[in-house]
Formats: sequence, structure tokens, C-alpha cells
Amino acid sequence: MEHFRHERDGLIWTMNVPIGNGEWSQGSPPSMPSQRLAKLIHAVEDFTSTECSHLKILDLGCLEGAHAIEFALRGADVLGIEGREQNLAKCMYAKERLGLNNLKFRLGDVTKLSVAETGVFDVVNLSGLLYHISAADQGPLLQFCADATRRLLIIDTHISVESKHSFEYMGDSYSGRDDREHSERDGRRQKENRPWASLENNVSFWITKPSLVNLLGRLGFGSVYETLLPAMPPLVQPELKDRTTLCGIKRSPASVAGTTFESPPWSECDLAGRSDLLQRIQNDAFYRCGERLRSVIRRVLGR
Repeated sequence: MEHFRHERDGLIWTMNVPIGNGEWSQGSPPSMPSQRLAKLIHAVEDFTSTECSHLKILDLGCLEGAHAIEFALRGADVLGIEGREQNLAKCMYAKERLGLNNLKFRLGDVTKLSVAETGVFDVVNLSGLLYHISAADQGPLLQFCADATRRLLIIDTHISVESKHSFEYMGDSYSGRDDREHSERDGRRQKENRPWASLENNVSFWITKPSLVNLLGRLGFGSVYETLLPAMPPLVQPELKDRTTLCGIKRSPASVAGTTFESPPWSECDLAGRSDLLQRIQNDAFYRCGERLRSVIRRVLGR
């Protein structure tokens, strides 16, 4: 990470952020725009029906404020929540130099937020954060996101392509794998000095794409879209196998021919692209049988 660092007015930055008067935190403008920021901008423009200046946006785990600043520059009313004081200092520095009165930053642990504290937003941005959260906190964090948005949740995250571990939330099981963030011997200062790692938990959880989509559906996101364009630059294309950007839209199930459509859950085999032949055969047999028999099978399986 050292080659990303640039010291500016006593602050060490890991991201290149505009700080006013044509200046940037790393000394010069980026050679190319952030591909993830481009994805966020497209998603907000595609899935909201109003100008950015009329939107309220919550940016969770905002790091050094790059995403929050961009949306504030576009006129949105933005609140960024960041867990590290050293990152928050950089956010506040950039905000003040840019004179953005429509941008607020707050120090806080995203796993301990409530809607009563933050309010409700048109868009919640959860980018580069979910895979730093422990298994026990994933369900409650996504529940908060569902409660805190009127319309759109954007999740840019690493995902697991294997099901090694699982967690339970509201009676359902979700698969993925654990990922080590810190040593058990690490103290608070050591964790604080790793700005791109988890805040406190030593082990985080990378959820699978099927489990993430199923959880979002159960939290009231009737539509979930995966963004493939704007594309990632060639340097990071290999990330696509274990990283995704999903857009969840709050809505009720659609009525098709007068009947409400209830989407079945994705299996770990189907959406993750795994080649488990036995699982595929079981799925095929299940959906080829009649609806009455399927309902019996669901009751037996508790689904």
C-alpha cells in the first residue's frame, strides 16, 4: 500500500481525492477515473427518478470520502459514516476546503447504527465494506441498510465462490467463508493503522452471491441487479470472479396475470456457477415436478 501514499498537510492519503482549487490529495489528478465510482454514478442515475441535487445519500464506511465527495459535488445531500478517526480527519479536511455545506461526516461503527440516529435516505452506498464485516453482523447490517433506504441500496463487495462456513439470520442460513483481518494478538492501535481492514473484528465473512441475493430479497428488495458496465479496467478484471456490484431496489413483488409472483431462492449451485452435478440434477427434478408436489417438498424442507 505504500505506493498509494502521499502526505498532504500532515495527512497521509491512500486515495486520490479532490481537495479544492484544482488540487488532489495525492498531488496530481488521477490518470483515469475510478471505475467503482463510475459504477456508483451510473447506478444512482439509472435507478433513481430525480436529479442528484434532490437526493439524500448515505455512504457507509466512507474511508477518505471519495464517493461521498463526488455525490456532494453533484448536489446531493450526503452523510458519510467512517469508523477511523484518521480517515475522518481527511474527510473533514477535504469537505472544508471544497466548501461543501451539503456534506456531513460522522465517526461511527456501521454495525451499531440505527435509523433513529441516521434518518432515512434515497440511496445507501455500501461499497468496499461488507466483506470486512463479521458473519454475526452481516444480517443486522443489511437489515439496517434496508430500513435506511427508500429506494436503492448499492453493494460493491468481494464474494466467496465456495461455501465453507455459514451464519444464521432470521431463521435462514447464508453461506460463504471466513477471512482473516487481524491477528488475535493485534491491539487497537495496530488495527487503527490498517485503514483498508476491518474496524474491530479479527475475522470477516465473504458471503456467496446466491446467499447475498437471497438475503436482500428477504429484506424487501424485490429487484436485485448486477452491474457489468461500466466495466473494470483490464488490470483488475480477474477480480470479477469474486467481486460484484449489486443494486437492490425496494419494491413489492410484481403481479403477473393477476397473481403475485414470489421468487424462489437461488441455490448455491445455480447463481454461483458451481458445477455440482448432483445439485443440478436435484434442482432440475424439483422444477420439473408439479406445483402441488413442489409445495409438499417445500413444507417438508421447511422452505
